[in-house]
Amino acid sequence: MLDNSLANRYADALYNAVSSAGSVQTAQQELEAVVAQLVGNTDVKRILFHPAIPVTEKKTFCSELLGKSISPSVHNFIDVLLDSKRIQYLSLIVDLFIKRALRENNRVTALVRTARPLSPELKTKIEQALLRYTGVAVDMSIQEDAELIGGISIQIGDKLIDGSVAYKLQKMTESLVS
Repeated sequence: MLDNSLANRYADALYNAVSSAGSVQTAQQELEAVVAQLVGNTDVKRILFHPAIPVTEKKTFCSELLGKSISPSVHNFIDVLLDSKRIQYLSLIVDLFIKRALRENNRVTALVRTARPLSPELKTKIEQALLRYTGVAVDMSIQEDAELIGGISIQIGDKLIDGSVAYKLQKMTESLVS
């Protein structure tokens, strides 16, 4: 809980800084790339999270790794996280930053899991249904998962709408056992 609160403050501060400059979308893209490079790589993560490596060396390492691929505001933000020994919260901060950006633009993200590929018509119907359900525009990502057997499962924030065959079979099994 404390981690979330702390990360939220950093995400809000970053959002306010980049939104005043009008570069929220650019910052979001850069932050996603930074997370992939810094946190997505086990060797890099070891260096950044190692308590015995001085902050100055970590900053130099990040500067060399990221080069000029990020804006000064994102670069400064990474330096702030390193200075305050909060780099381990980077992924969480970026997630919260993205959620804030979506919220500010009246959008939400939805993870749609299906057993089989969706036709373009069905994608459109699902998007329209999610728009009616949420009341805001939906950025949908679709993931195929054969374990669902059939049907569809939709995750929007904390809410899960599970109409998959696997879920229905699980519920039937639970009701028969109890």
